[in-house]
Amino acid sequence: MYHKKELENKVQELRSLKAMKEELENELKAVEHEIISYMTENDLDTEITDMAKITYKPQSRMAIATINRPLSCERSHLVKLGGSQKESEVKRK
Repeated sequence: MYHKKELENKVQELRSLKAMKEELENELKAVEHEIISYMTENDLDTEITDMAKITYKPQSRMAIATINRPLSCERSHLVKLGGSQKESEVKRK
């Protein structure tokens, strides 16, 4: 069981890690937006580099209105990087 000081240290460590996570997520989104910009500016849906195959496909979604929620429409872009098997979806309203 933690003593109060140890608990405070763990809480501070958790806060620090969460801040780092948020910063990293923002950096990831920025890089994803740069990739999307490259793909759209060059009118590409696929690009092959020495390290990856990048596939870009604009997507749209419609949500059905419910009693408590209004109708919403989101545009998102799927950026798929081959080789590393990672997919990233960037949402835009």
